[in-house]
Amino acid sequence: MSLLDWITVGAAILSIPLFVLVIRTGHDARHEEDDARAFFDAHGHWPDEPAPEPEPEPR
Repeated sequence: MSLLDWITVGAAILSIPLFVLVIRTGHDARHEEDDARAFFDAHGHWPDEPAPEPEPEPR
């Protein structure tokens, strides 16, 4: 095997932890977005926004 082959194999082996890290942490943002959408569906506003003032009832 040539030096370039060894470098390629080493890079491939060293990249495995990076891929594992991306796979384990990549879903956090999606779960936060899903939770925010569920909150919006239940309350009618986003979690980081103040609740809207209720409209006065017509008399």
